[in-house]
Amino acid sequence: MPLFIFLDASWREARRIYRKSEYLHHLPVVSIQPEKISEYVMRKSEHEQHLATCEVASLVFQEFGLILASDELQSWFEVFKESYMLSKTREKRDFSRPILNQYLSK
Repeated sequence: MPLFIFLDASWREARRIYRKSEYLHHLPVVSIQPEKISEYVMRKSEHEQHLATCEVASLVFQEFGLILASDELQSWFEVFKESYMLSKTREKRDFSRPILNQYLSK
């Protein structure tokens, strides 16, 4: 299995990290073409094609045939989004955590 290095930062910061880290320049780079826009609700990018690190990792795993890892990561991303939204909403909250409970019941 290949080793993947994901730069977990904003797009601007990730570009800066890559430019300043010459040791990364010798490694192969994987490009992806997402079929849908980001579901990351915590922060919005100026560009529709920008994804959260977790979304990118899930797509890369899928591309390399690591379907179980991709699905698992996507499931945890859904749980994370649910938890985040629960902490931020001002409307009536659903503390039953349906996405987390669905994941735990697998």
